[in-house]
Amino acid sequence: MSTKTDDQAREQQVDGVKMKVAPEAEPYLDGPLGPMIDQLETLVLEAAKRDQVTVTAIDVEFSELMKVRGRPHIRVVVQTGEDIDPDRASEYWAAISGSVDKWLAHLGPGLEKLYDDSVYVAVEWAESNVN
Repeated sequence: MSTKTDDQAREQQVDGVKMKVAPEAEPYLDGPLGPMIDQLETLVLEAAKRDQVTVTAIDVEFSELMKVRGRPHIRVVVQTGEDIDPDRASEYWAAISGSVDKWLAHLGPGLEKLYDDSVYVAVEWAESNVN
């Protein structure tokens, strides 16, 4: 079930994972980036299942500063559970990146460039796992 008001993020639960889209990101998801972010969320969850990583939330955010600088401005933040440390989070990020690279290779150069110019993925882990 998805919920949203005009000034709030759109939220939904998928397989126990909280998915949230910030209102500032919404306009950028109306075109081809919307289905790309949906597919990215699927790849994130598939990599988590394959690598036995608990994902608690996926947040889609927008950064005006990054857009002004000509950098990727749609940030997809993957929040993991307490079962992961920084090294494992880095390995999980690499697994996501590998899946994304394979997927992008099938999209064609125009959509691959759109993704590369617009989206980046960050993996965050529970503070209790930092030594």
